[in-house]
Amino acid sequence: MAARAKPGRPAVLPEEERRRRLFDAAAQVFIGHGYASATMAAIAAGAGMSKKTLYQLFPSKLALFDALLDDRIFQSAMPEPPPDGTQAERLTQLLLGIADVLLQPDRTGLLRLIVADGQAFPELMTAFERLRMENKINALTLWLEREQAMGAFPPGDVRVPTQLLFGMTVAEPILQALINAPRDPAEPTLEERIRAAVGIFLRGAK
Repeated sequence: MAARAKPGRPAVLPEEERRRRLFDAAAQVFIGHGYASATMAAIAAGAGMSKKTLYQLFPSKLALFDALLDDRIFQSAMPEPPPDGTQAERLTQLLLGIADVLLQPDRTGLLRLIVADGQAFPELMTAFERLRMENKINALTLWLEREQAMGAFPPGDVRVPTQLLFGMTVAEPILQALINAPRDPAEPTLEERIRAAVGIFLRGAK
């Protein structure tokens, strides 16, 4: 006969694992049910914790949503550009990596939720402002700043070039994902689009 497990306290999860489970559960509930119907009780149950514990971590549903948005979009691990290759190749690979992160289903699902529920809940539409999105396209901004420091990109504020390049390359595919637009076979692939935009951008920057 197998010995019964001794009763006792459940194992305490490491903080990183507990945070991952919580955000996974929150993403599933928010995306699956919409902001209005999402409840802290459902999120707590999905994460395997009590509602009381969840409220100790996040005092409101909006606070949890902001934290989820920050975790899944702003704090996502962005790729480092390869150290070798031409400037155009390194920038292309960086942008492909950024697109791969931002086009993950949970990221686009959260963005779609903001668009869909933003009219009823204006606080969702200001989530990016609260999280200071302009300071969070870090991987691309830092790359341009490093190129500047090496004399390989014109001096000046890189925020506008960052926004322009992001718009030329990744913004349109994100928009298509948000509206579930079918891809036209005649359209260039994402890589072809990025390579073409990088060429135009770098030639214009000289």
